[in-house]
Amino acid sequence: MSEIYNRSAQGHLKLISEFHREARGYKYPINKDIKNNLGKTIEEYKVEIKKTQKYLQNHIELLTPEAEGFLKRAENSIKVAENSNYIELIKRSMSRGEICIGSNIPLNIGDTNEIMVINIEDCAYDMIEMDGVYYLSKLKRKEVALDFNKLIKIYCEDEGLGIDSENFMLALLSYPVEFFKCFEKYRLNKKLWGEDEFIKKIEKALKKDGNSLI
Repeated sequence: MSEIYNRSAQGHLKLISEFHREARGYKYPINKDIKNNLGKTIEEYKVEIKKTQKYLQNHIELLTPEAEGFLKRAENSIKVAENSNYIELIKRSMSRGEICIGSNIPLNIGDTNEIMVINIEDCAYDMIEMDGVYYLSKLKRKEVALDFNKLIKIYCEDEGLGIDSENFMLALLSYPVEFFKCFEKYRLNKKLWGEDEFIKKIEKALKKDGNSLI
């Protein structure tokens, strides 16, 4: 079953890569705005980490060993991503005019005789690594049994990307997205969640985030 999932994911990543090759350098009509998401994810993650750390300093009872461990994991993810020649990856993306699909789930992209994208509203200028991260991150958080190291390597080979891109993607796939989602929900709805309920939800979120890949 695991091999079937891996083949399916690999096939979808190839579709994403084909879209990138077709879309690269495309100039949108002057009356059509396209977002520029270059560097946006890393900066959002940094803000998320700082906001959570500040909140926990004032609510020390919530700083469980698990929460502290995942905060450190988040910081390490950003550190590894930025140490993967991050600025050079951004420069490459800018110079080639790389465009990401954003909403790259199987329902939105397919292949009959040519690549077909149903909804292009989420298309944006961004590093093509990010489309791979978005897709694989969804599968990882659904606890699908995949060889993420192998899939990232194949994806980067298809895209003509090197080891820095592989390390960058592994780092972002290790970022505990569900942990921060859960924590933000608690922060905004703390009157509805008791501490015991919060801890249960955090444990569930940590399970979805899975193990770090770095």
